Amino acid sequence: MEATTEVSLVVLRPKHAPAETIQCQIYYNLLRVAVGGIIAVLGLIGNAITMVIMKQERKKSSTVLALMYLAASDFMVVLVYGGVNWSSPFASFTSNKKLPLQVKMYSAAYFIPLGQVFNFISVSITVIVIWQRYVSVCIPLKVKTYVSNRKVHIQVLTVSISAVLFYLPTLFIYEIRPKSLTRRHFAENESFSIFYEIVLTYTLSYFMPITALIFMAVGLIRTLKKLKFHSKEAQNRSETAKHEMTMSLVVIVIVFIVCQSFAPVRRVLQWLYDPYSTAQMCGQELFYFAPFEILSVLFNSSANFFIFVLCARGFRKKVFGFCKRDAQVGTYRNVSCSDG
Repeated sequence: MEATTEVSLVVLRPKHAPAETIQCQIYYNLLRVAVGGIIAVLGLIGNAITMVIMKQERKKSSTVLALMYLAASDFMVVLVYGGVNWSSPFASFTSNKKLPLQVKMYSAAYFIPLGQVFNFISVSITVIVIWQRYVSVCIPLKVKTYVSNRKVHIQVLTVSISAVLFYLPTLFIYEIRPKSLTRRHFAENESFSIFYEIVLTYTLSYFMPITALIFMAVGLIRTLKKLKFHSKEAQNRSETAKHEMTMSLVVIVIVFIVCQSFAPVRRVLQWLYDPYSTAQMCGQELFYFAPFEILSVLFNSSANFFIFVLCARGFRKKVFGFCKRDAQVGTYRNVSCSDG
């Protein structure tokens, strides 16, 4: 997601069209506040539960360890983008007329780049997770060579440092002025815009991960089809759990591809509609598309927990066990307080 996202998502409501303005406000606030808020809250809760469960099981396999890191990075993505998503509409409800513009400018200048860092880490760890499963399922003889908890720790640390260094320039792209957000001189350079913001960014954060994920997902699907020839009696609980985990990861890849595709689609639309900000105004061609880029990122980072609950019975049982245990602890505390 680009650093200009929040600015581009500003809905400009013309004063001469009051009826249209009300319709735009309803649509804008329904998606940004209601839908975006629900996704963010569920994402934070789901990722938090996933982290707790995967942390308890992290020594069992490198895939589980990588999933713990993925839940942590997704938690931060939802936290940052959820805050950006809520801040703008809520600021518009205040009596301070300057606050909405200030919130949008600071979000675009500082919080969106921070979100980009966590989103890049999430994308990279998704590739690491699928790689762990791909090696285990498709080339099991290479497991000892390519898969281990130590390698996962190193890979996650490497992509985290790389993400910070790669997106560091985005913190200096914009200069905040009293009534405007302007790009600095180096950011206006055509070479910087084309090479860094388009070619390098989309190659590393979209095309390379998508290509790798599609390749590995196809390999996993083919292997799963071959395993169907085995009789159900021959499959023990461990094999069934591994099969369900693999299927869950394939679904995660599909959701990932769909959700992450909104950013390059937006880049294409920027070329087709000039100026792009005008096309996103209330009543214009891209008004209804505008909120979906940030919502797609929120959905992608919130969906993994629910995919595991639906597709993996082992994970579902652990979630129910976690919730049951948490409820029992709450009951015990209430009884202890009442006794005291």
